[in-house]
Amino acid sequence: MRSLLIPALLLLIGCSDPPKEETGDSQPVYEDIDGDGYTSDVDCDDDDDAINPGADEECDNLDNDCDGFVDDGDPDVVDVPSWVRDADGDGWGTDVEVAPVEACFAPSGYVSADLASDCDDEDPEINPDAEELCDGVDNDCSGDNDDADATDNSNTYAEPDGYGMGLSWQIATGCEAPSGYVAESGDCNDDDDTFHPEADEICDELDQDCDGIDDNEPVDGTTWYLDDDGDSYGDPDDTFMACSQPHDYVENDDDCDDSLGLVNPGADEICNEIDDDCDGVIDEDEAIDASTWYLDDDGDGYGLSDTTTVACEQPSGYAEEPGDCDDAEPEVNPGHVEYCDGIDNNCDGTLDNSSGVTFTDLSGVSTDLTSAFRAGSFSSPYDYELADDGTLTFCDGQFYTHITISATQAELLGLYGSASTVLSAASSDRVVTAGSSTTTVSLEGLDLTLGYVEGSGGGFYGEASGLALTVTDCIFSANDATDGGGIYAAGGTVDISGTSFLLNEASDDGGALIATSSSVSVSDSSFTTNTASSGGALYLDTVSLDLSETLLQGNESSQRVYDITKDQGGGGAVALIASRMVCTASSTSTAGVLANEAVARGGGVFLGSGSSLESAACDWGADSSSDDNDPEDVYVAGTTGSYDYGDDASFTCSDAGCI
Repeated sequence: MRSLLIPALLLLIGCSDPPKEETGDSQPVYEDIDGDGYTSDVDCDDDDDAINPGADEECDNLDNDCDGFVDDGDPDVVDVPSWVRDADGDGWGTDVEVAPVEACFAPSGYVSADLASDCDDEDPEINPDAEELCDGVDNDCSGDNDDADATDNSNTYAEPDGYGMGLSWQIATGCEAPSGYVAESGDCNDDDDTFHPEADEICDELDQDCDGIDDNEPVDGTTWYLDDDGDSYGDPDDTFMACSQPHDYVENDDDCDDSLGLVNPGADEICNEIDDDCDGVIDEDEAIDASTWYLDDDGDGYGLSDTTTVACEQPSGYAEEPGDCDDAEPEVNPGHVEYCDGIDNNCDGTLDNSSGVTFTDLSGVSTDLTSAFRAGSFSSPYDYELADDGTLTFCDGQFYTHITISATQAELLGLYGSASTVLSAASSDRVVTAGSSTTTVSLEGLDLTLGYVEGSGGGFYGEASGLALTVTDCIFSANDATDGGGIYAAGGTVDISGTSFLLNEASDDGGALIATSSSVSVSDSSFTTNTASSGGALYLDTVSLDLSETLLQGNESSQRVYDITKDQGGGGAVALIASRMVCTASSTSTAGVLANEAVARGGGVFLGSGSSLESAACDWGADSSSDDNDPEDVYVAGTTGSYDYGDDASFTCSDAGCI
């Protein structure tokens, strides 16, 4: 029970009266903390000495006199302000119709009685703060309508001469003009109605138009033009009418730019994007510094030297540089690289570079390879792979090289013919090798020489079975291989024209050419002094050969023993194995098979099993003459047939013999 009374007593102590001192007889004594003469038992705010029972009640939301009433709720409140009604809400009120009210704070729609000066409390635009206007209303509640301080009042001017303009120095200001005053000033002589701002100024040393200057821009004066740049030509847009010439003015208006002294009708036109001579045309062709331009039809930046025009700006279709020697070809101009292509690419008057080499792809884009090919030497020929379809062109000269073709179609062209263009392998490898993916090769105007390989095709080797080989106006000389000293073709077609084969050698077959499973056509060509074990010039296996106007002379088959089991062993000029040969010539030409030699059989032609031969007016050499084939013109294998013919001979041979 005691434990419950202790907290209750503590609570009563906390809620007791303000602190007091205990006396010996236990009577409380109250303090006066704020020192205002009232102790805390009667002072309602003993922390503020302005609040106590003896204070005046004021309008401040406080119980100043500690009577329990605040502001308007206390009948003893002092200094209560007065308020007047503000019906139009413009911040000004009136006590005319509604009496003022007293309250500590302004009631709604009321303003301080100090602002009870509104002369029209129904119009918020009318009050002592408003601007006075010339509108017949006392806007600022000053007691006067349209008084002198109206913000939109105006000046009027005394006007005694009746012209309608007043004197600017006699002014009256207000909302209305006094009698004898007008709204517009400017009259400078009110005794003479011919003097006013709208009067015409004339040359008489008087100021008729009242602008303050005598004879200023007179109607009977001269029009002068400002010459601001001092070049004696005036600006047509800057004029001055005067009785005599003003300073910096001239009588003409011919200047088109009066800020530049060098621009006027007397100036020279120059190329500067300005109309220097004021003729209405900027930088015309007659400008003294205009450039000469050259017709450039092909758009390569170089024009024809003899077709020109003169202009400041480059005309369309013209170039700054002359010297084009072919204005229909953009790849020909003085800035172009000179290629080996039979064209004067750089227009220097000389065709091609000496010993130049160029590759041109099928789209016509050329690449100069001259430096690379010139770097080849006898001891170190240049190895070149022709990987893209196109034409490899050689100008005159000797090139030490090994060329490998991996492109699908390729042309090797000696631009100035085989007598001037030599491709030499320097007895170190083949001259030209065509890979298995190559289907078309053209050789023209080249001397392929000193090819050497322990294999097939010393001058040219064609690996693809479907290769189409064309040889035109070439020379195959001094090439050496196991088979096909000059050419090895393993199938497809071989078309040879205007070509010479000489001094080519094969240790086995085909000194000049060996072809298998092919169609071979030879025209207007020669095979001379070629040697092989069999087929001194040609060794053909399953081939159809057409010879036209072609000479096979001085070729040799060196095999000493005829091998009947292999159906070979001779053919000083030609060895046919299961092949067909047709030789045609005109009666007036020296074309045919002459002075060839076989150590074994078939000095001219060795006809193997399954082969045939047809001669139509070909020469075979007269018997016992120096051009006769040795030991016979034709030997047919498998028989005892040896056949000799003379010149212009026509006959046929087969396995059964010749007739």
